[in-house]
Amino acid sequence: MNNLDHWDFFKNLMYKKIVPFQSDSLQRNEEVTNKLIYNGFVNAVDEIKDKLGEDINNWDWGNIHTITYEHPLGKLSPLDYIFNLGPFPIPGANNVINKSMSTPGNHDYKVSSLPSTRRLIDIGNPENSYAIIPSGNSGNFWSDHYDDQLNLFLDGKYRKINFSKPQINSNLSHELLLTPK
Repeated sequence: MNNLDHWDFFKNLMYKKIVPFQSDSLQRNEEVTNKLIYNGFVNAVDEIKDKLGEDINNWDWGNIHTITYEHPLGKLSPLDYIFNLGPFPIPGANNVINKSMSTPGNHDYKVSSLPSTRRLIDIGNPENSYAIIPSGNSGNFWSDHYDDQLNLFLDGKYRKINFSKPQINSNLSHELLLTPK
């Protein structure tokens, strides 16, 4: 599963009933295919029981598929408790629109990559556009903007963005002016 070809293997197994790397007599053997699918299902159920318990009501993807936003200073304990955000349950997977993926084959299911932004741009009316970023605009832990978009991102929501110069000027709350010498 640490190989990108696992998806091709799965599609060939499910749709064409082909088991690669088997002798010709076994490659298209439905009994072998069914046994692989059955064993995969049993192993998946055993794994989720180990991770989330016997109660199927606790079998929620977000209980194991989580994201932690790691600050550079939060790489070591106890600083991780101060600077890092999370862990938070997060939807998504490797092959979906909201690609919040964990490392293929790594069964801790911790998210290792996700979109850096989500945007809805109205081409006909750019002032009616929306966006969201995973945590906040600032890497400064003490800033109000360190995690001010986090809950919106996790909930799949957006915020209206100021797209045009007049829109920006009418909603301006802070300004940083850099002038070269």
